[in-house]
Amino acid sequence: MDCQKCGLCCRKLILKIGCHDIVREPRLAAVAKPFRDTEGPCGSIVGGAYDGLPIHEYPCHLLTTVDGCPMLGPDNLCTIYPTRPNVCVGFPVGGTQCRALRAAAEETGS
Repeated sequence: MDCQKCGLCCRKLILKIGCHDIVREPRLAAVAKPFRDTEGPCGSIVGGAYDGLPIHEYPCHLLTTVDGCPMLGPDNLCTIYPTRPNVCVGFPVGGTQCRALRAAAEETGS
């Protein structure tokens, strides 16, 4: 199944992004909301010589708004496609979530 460029995946899903996504695409930092401790790093190493040291220096983030991903353009295309978050890269076009979003949109006529 090819992408129909409906934008439903970008408008309806809550996207969990990591600090590596923000490092790759700094514009995400301005539009994402932290969902972990905003004072601390994403996580800490447990055990061993590096116990307690941060894995990442930035908190994990969610990319969500009422209107969907702020990086979605008015043409339903991603404005940061080459540097989009890993969760977007790995989203299976035509997969279970994709089909469910399309079916729900057809039911509601949206």
